[in-house]
Amino acid sequence: MFESVPLGMARTTLIVLNAAILFAGALATDQIELYDSARAETPRCYLVGEEDQRSLLLNNGAAEDMIEVSVFAEGSLTESDFNIVQKSNNDRTLLADDTDTIISPWVSDSVEGGTLYNFTVTFEFDKCPGNLDYTLEVSKKDGTPYCDIDVKYLIAGLCVYNVEPSGNVVYMTGRPGEEAPAWGYEEVYAALDKTFSVYIVFPDGSTSDAPFDKYDFSTMQFSPLAYHQQVAYDFTPGTCDPGAGEYNYQENYVHLANPACQIGFSQNAGPGGQFAGAHIGINFEPYRAGDLGFKIVWDEFTEGSEFEQMFE
Repeated sequence: MFESVPLGMARTTLIVLNAAILFAGALATDQIELYDSARAETPRCYLVGEEDQRSLLLNNGAAEDMIEVSVFAEGSLTESDFNIVQKSNNDRTLLADDTDTIISPWVSDSVEGGTLYNFTVTFEFDKCPGNLDYTLEVSKKDGTPYCDIDVKYLIAGLCVYNVEPSGNVVYMTGRPGEEAPAWGYEEVYAALDKTFSVYIVFPDGSTSDAPFDKYDFSTMQFSPLAYHQQVAYDFTPGTCDPGAGEYNYQENYVHLANPACQIGFSQNAGPGGQFAGAHIGINFEPYRAGDLGFKIVWDEFTEGSEFEQMFE
């Protein structure tokens, strides 16, 4: 099971980031012992007690993680002699340019042969799920490579997003409400039906880039949320089928056949077996205004996976 709340749920990472800074300092002594006891085999950079292949689940549209890194500065080298560059091969899941990552202050201790620096990297995944490779590269100020850390991530879950005409991607899951898309009255009235893209990464690593008959949107528990006492679409849990949408490949929108159920996901293939991924369609009511949101609980999603115990 996982939960997702599109159209804005504000969250804070202040406590996590403060904890990351304290955590780095607290483990310094243990790390010195680890380094001294196996100095000959220890590389210049290494993860401390961490796996380099990690799996997370987006819950309420987001997930957080933290890794701890040690850098052994040989001889008289100090922190000021190094540059750090972070890289991600999947910007839709993680922007490794300090947008979605925070590196804590370095904590140093003198060891035989140089200085051991410890720091943490905190990750905030609140865009789309995905498979990605994260790399932290340490180089000297003159550009000479010194060492690097590679971590592979599987981020499972579901995201809803919209691509604006400018090409800007607006995420409706895992983002604060002020970043949710907004439409004026005239635009909504001119086209009461809206279609958004849905991207899914399942616990086994497969994605919604290909048909996924193993999972069915109809098994979702789907609950609309009304903000400011406004209800801009109709959907009755237990009566309406969350998976009743049918994507129209000619006109690029999700058709909802039941006028009493004005929201639905689609996962159908098109003519000739083409597949454009998953989508969600919403039919808005005219003459209404307000903020919208909905909550998804999808038990089937985590059944039999490593994430199932998270909700037991």
